[in-house]
Amino acid sequence: MKDERGAVPFLMGRIESLEDELEETYRGITLITAELAANSNARLSRLKAEREKLRIAMSSAHQDIEQLSEDVAVSNATLAARNRELEERNRELTEISHIISHDLQAPIRHIRFFTRVLSEDLGTPAPEIARSLALVEEAASDMESMVQNLLLLSRVGTQALSLERVSLETCVAQVLQILAPTVEATNAIVERDPLPEIVGHRTLLLQLYQNLISNALKFTAPQTLPRCRLTATRQGKGWSLGIKDNGIGVEPRFSERIFSPFQRLRPDDFDGTGIGLSICRKIVLLHEGWIKVVSLPGNGSWFQFHLPDRRLPQGLPASERRP
Repeated sequence: MKDERGAVPFLMGRIESLEDELEETYRGITLITAELAANSNARLSRLKAEREKLRIAMSSAHQDIEQLSEDVAVSNATLAARNRELEERNRELTEISHIISHDLQAPIRHIRFFTRVLSEDLGTPAPEIARSLALVEEAASDMESMVQNLLLLSRVGTQALSLERVSLETCVAQVLQILAPTVEATNAIVERDPLPEIVGHRTLLLQLYQNLISNALKFTAPQTLPRCRLTATRQGKGWSLGIKDNGIGVEPRFSERIFSPFQRLRPDDFDGTGIGLSICRKIVLLHEGWIKVVSLPGNGSWFQFHLPDRRLPQGLPASERRP
């Protein structure tokens, strides 16, 4: 009985101690809960504030996008109108070029015809008259060549560029066949690096090489054997091509001017119309490339042009497409 009476106070004390511990734990939990709630509320407030800022920013961005879309639409409409205007002007310019060329060539043919008739009527004219008639014939021939080249310059690029796989080796072989009389007459030496196959307009590329090689053979110093080399180097996503000669060269200050129409630096020494290099530049630009000359007087010229890789239009036979 005594032991039982002593155990009761002990248990009661133990229960009170546990109650105190539980109360202390409860107070701790309550404090922690309150702190967590306060932190959560503060964080929630910050999140709400950040969300509001984000909403405002998104609204502003949306307005900016709408304004940008409107600006782009206006720009596209303006560009479309400008393109239509440009197409119309190009069409008018082409028509005018054809009319002018036709109207100019008719009197030139008449001049040449009457010059020949007059020469035949005179039989064997005096030397002064013969020289005058020869000058008239030569001037008419030069004018006719200029008109034809001007017409060619106006035609380049007026039609859609018809692309195909072009072997520049074959292209140059055709050019050299055309220029064979000049090569033989001047004993010219024409060398070339291995030339690639590219995607381009066959006829225009043939015209490009014909003009550049003709210039290389023509613009040489007296008593100099013409010599030129056709260069080809792979460069990035395209080809660096060119014609390097041993001709009279060009002063660096004229390196841009010579690509403009009718720019002849030495008209008294060499014949021509001054349009050939303009045609070359237009052809290269149509192929999305560039052309320049590296030259010094007396040290020859190196006409370099870069043609980027291009893909054939969709719908062509698989054998014609770029791998």
